[in-house]
Amino acid sequence: MKHLFFLGMIALLASCGGGQSHDHAEGEIVETSIENVNYGEAFEVSEVVSIDEVAAALDTMGTVDCVVKANIVETCAKMGCWMTVEQSNGEPVMVYMNDHSFFVPKEGMGGKTALIKATATKDTTSVEMLKHLKEDANAPQEEIDAITEPKFGMKLNATGVIIEGVEVEKSGAADAMHEAIDHAVDHAHDAVDHVHEQVENVEENAKDLANDALETTGNALDKAGETIDQAQEAVSK
Repeated sequence: MKHLFFLGMIALLASCGGGQSHDHAEGEIVETSIENVNYGEAFEVSEVVSIDEVAAALDTMGTVDCVVKANIVETCAKMGCWMTVEQSNGEPVMVYMNDHSFFVPKEGMGGKTALIKATATKDTTSVEMLKHLKEDANAPQEEIDAITEPKFGMKLNATGVIIEGVEVEKSGAADAMHEAIDHAVDHAHDAVDHVHEQVENVEENAKDLANDALETTGNALDKAGETIDQAQEAVSK
């Protein structure tokens, strides 16, 4: 009886918890902290150069592999798949996130400092791409329509980006509690599945035992019938 009660409680827990998500409790205080956040590939910050130094190196080299430190102008407002950083002459430099392999925040990054591990090149950006980038930045239509010529300049293909001073939300205790509940429910599901398997095994064994018992009983009845027949024959003689 105790075992049946325990199994019932496990099943109740599993049915109540399964498939549910846990939102933050109403009125819960969510803490924030300011951190340097890594996007894309993690990398060591060493031999950092400025964006102007990279531009100067590209005057004599086709490509430059580097870790660049620069101030962010804006990020892609639709996906976070690119951003622009500032040269000392005010000219923005495009930074692409390695063919959409990772993304940076879509807003609130302007003016922050970024460390960028990238390959720098100089190339021509078509009118179509320039318009597309302006659309991604939610630029006014007249600004998009004003683009009529391609642009030659430096661009960075980044494999990893560290943005300094990003505000990160944390709700520690509640998240830990929700994680513990989800963990317990997963264990409950596993326990119920195991019990179901055991019940199925018991049922199979019970069927086998019942069949054996029926077969033995049938054999005993057959033998008893033979004995009765023999006794009747002996009496009739």
